[in-house]
Amino acid sequence: MIRDCTYEQYFFILNQLPCLKTFTIRDCLVKHTNGKSLISATSTFQSSLESLTMNDCSVSLENFELLLQSINTLRHLKLISRSRRLDSMFDGYRWENIIRTKLPALCNFQSFFSYIAFTSSTHASNIESLIVPFRAPFWVQEKRWLVCCACVLRHSNIWLYTTPICVPDIDTSFICEILSTNDSYHLTKRPIHTIINPASDEVFFVQTITKLDLAKNQLHAMGAQYMADALRNNVTLTTLNLYDNDIGNEGIKYIAEALVHNTTLVTLDLQVNDIDNTGAQVLIDALQQNKTMKLLMLYGNKILYELKPQLNAQNRRIDC
Repeated sequence: MIRDCTYEQYFFILNQLPCLKTFTIRDCLVKHTNGKSLISATSTFQSSLESLTMNDCSVSLENFELLLQSINTLRHLKLISRSRRLDSMFDGYRWENIIRTKLPALCNFQSFFSYIAFTSSTHASNIESLIVPFRAPFWVQEKRWLVCCACVLRHSNIWLYTTPICVPDIDTSFICEILSTNDSYHLTKRPIHTIINPASDEVFFVQTITKLDLAKNQLHAMGAQYMADALRNNVTLTTLNLYDNDIGNEGIKYIAEALVHNTTLVTLDLQVNDIDNTGAQVLIDALQQNKTMKLLMLYGNKILYELKPQLNAQNRRIDC
């Protein structure tokens, strides 16, 4: 394996080794001058490369397309890319077009793309919108490649990946996952290298999750939405700690909606989450339909005195 190489070195290797079948590199470095890429599509040779792996890809999807010049024999492609923001690597429609037009022989596609999400309450993409392109017949029926999208609740990351795939140095911890073949969100600790049966839910609960501590994880409203999506139909979680996550009134709406449907959660910690009377009223309405919640902690929020009797009127313990 070559650690890093420039675009020019990459094509020099392929040009000098026309019979090379397998090529593994960490990254391909793209030089820039005054913000403009120096990459030029001048290669005219033909490579017989069949397998390409990039273990820490930092190039854009546009520049990656240039790396595919002269290697239309590629049968296996593995890409691992970690970014600080949502970029074109996550575009399933673009990937379908690239594979159809530039990789006609590709039969094995392994990918793992991640970016840091919900550093604020607004700048994040809904994971369902990311998975939608991979529900097209090309992925599900023609190629039969299973794609997952997940929110890593403890690390504020969004993952988009084919499964199974082996990725070093990642903490699966607790993720909210959705498949390209299933509309349901699942809360799971499933390692992403495991093989799953998309027709069964059993794999998602290989390790039963009954308690989840996400205190001080900067989830914000968007993270609360991901958590609520998983909580809505979860049948194992009994204790959830969301202490100090800046969820706010917007985020509490998602949590409250999930509580209407959830039938197993017993203890919920929402302390220090910038919730005021508006958010508290949403909780009151939800708790009137929820029959299993026994302890709700709301200390450190902005709930005024006049709403506290309504909260305490519920047949449960509410600390606020």
